[in-house]
Amino acid sequence: MTKDSPSNTILNLLTQLASLLVLAYGLGYYIGWHEADGYYEKLGIRWFVSLLTPYDLARKSIDFISIIFSSSLISFYLILNNKHEFLLKLQRIISFVSGFSLIIYSLRGFFDQYPKTLFELNKFNYYLIAIAIGIVISIVVTRFKEHDNKIDKASFFSMIYIFLFGSWLVPYCFGGYMAVRDITPSTTYLSKVKINNIEWRLVEATNEKALLVFLGKENIGNKFKVIETKDIETNP
Repeated sequence: MTKDSPSNTILNLLTQLASLLVLAYGLGYYIGWHEADGYYEKLGIRWFVSLLTPYDLARKSIDFISIIFSSSLISFYLILNNKHEFLLKLQRIISFVSGFSLIIYSLRGFFDQYPKTLFELNKFNYYLIAIAIGIVISIVVTRFKEHDNKIDKASFFSMIYIFLFGSWLVPYCFGGYMAVRDITPSTTYLSKVKINNIEWRLVEATNEKALLVFLGKENIGNKFKVIETKDIETNP
């Protein structure tokens, strides 16, 4: 079987696909864990994170990971069609996104009284950083394949900043702001369930456990309860 035979080509593609899936799952778990950590810490029940499986955590970041890989694929396509010139443009985009996301993060304190606005603002930042991470991946892979380590200092520090800030702090803060939105009666998206004729909100459901919250007025008197998932299904 020759090196360039169809069998070898298919095998290489399958190997690369498997590596990509492992990378996506690992990155999804890491980002999802930070998002869940921020969410449940804000609710005051950080211990619930320990009940979530790796799959539950990875599933939380599915949108984030999808945007990262979509951004990478688009960037690769554009680089291949206008390689060197567009690579420089991508580096400038990274620097812009890096600074803009920092501005958004620094302004978060001005919107504490507007949980929905605060959530939407951080959601925009969340997706912006995902696009930037995808661009970083395309640049690093392209440079590696070309054995070219010439990346200017501004772009290099922007890449480091985006990976550290984007994969840790942004998901953590996004989870916290999502929690504020969910426990505010006027902005919550949590589904209603009834247990013993009392209305609760479903926060999280795993294969075996479900986390419920009873929303008090103005976030005072919130009560949490963990029950078996089957108990929700059997209650009217």
